Amino acid sequence: MANSIVRVNPWVFLYVMRIQDEVDNGQRKDGSIRIHAQSAARAIEDAITAGVKIISISWTIRDLASQDSRLYPKHERDAIKSLKNAIENAKVAKVLLSCSASDDIQKKGIDTLPYCHASDYVFRIGAADAYGYSDKATDDHNTIHWFFPGNQVVDDFNPRLARPVELKHRDGSSVATALAAAMASLNMYLANVMKEHYRKDEKTPLKFTEYDENYKDRKFLNVWGLFGTRAGRIQGDTKNGELKWDTLAELCTKLVA
Repeated sequence: MANSIVRVNPWVFLYVMRIQDEVDNGQRKDGSIRIHAQSAARAIEDAITAGVKIISISWTIRDLASQDSRLYPKHERDAIKSLKNAIENAKVAKVLLSCSASDDIQKKGIDTLPYCHASDYVFRIGAADAYGYSDKATDDHNTIHWFFPGNQVVDDFNPRLARPVELKHRDGSSVATALAAAMASLNMYLANVMKEHYRKDEKTPLKFTEYDENYKDRKFLNVWGLFGTRAGRIQGDTKNGELKWDTLAELCTKLVA
């Protein structure tokens, strides 16, 4: 996941945490992974303390509120409560939460954390193929804010490896969520760059007043059309620096629209 984020935003600073998990041997016995809610809560709290701007959440946890919580031991109920408190603290700290949709079509967004506890704040990401079509395994599309590539996504070449290995393909909403968090971090980085460049320009507000209806209400961003011509414009003319800044400002406007 970290590698996917760096591919999109090479200037990002990563704070990586491993959440405690185990193979779920419950009723379904399908070998799926069960995330420990208490561990997830501590990770979110630690990320807030570290001052992060974005948290990429690649897991989902079934909320006990959607079931009879009396069937679960007290320590599990307390863990879910701690996780909900951590989500609230992230909202207060204004940390952007990018969370993965479940790749189990039987699970619904309204029943899984962190989305169900802060559906008005959390960005929920689903997996899509190279053509922008949503993955069939993704649950309720009405609870998905954006679809990002999450089907047969090729790993980037790792120059730190001692010898070349065959490239792997990865699937799932967790891959899409990492790319979404990366795009959000790139937006923040570009906005900060633009802010510094235009700090003394009185016409700065006018550069961010455009709104492109072509991107309104779309859940899959056409990155080819969005970045293609502008990347060529920035790389093509090496002498006109102001044109490059204007092109970057235009790109930022469309990304946040």
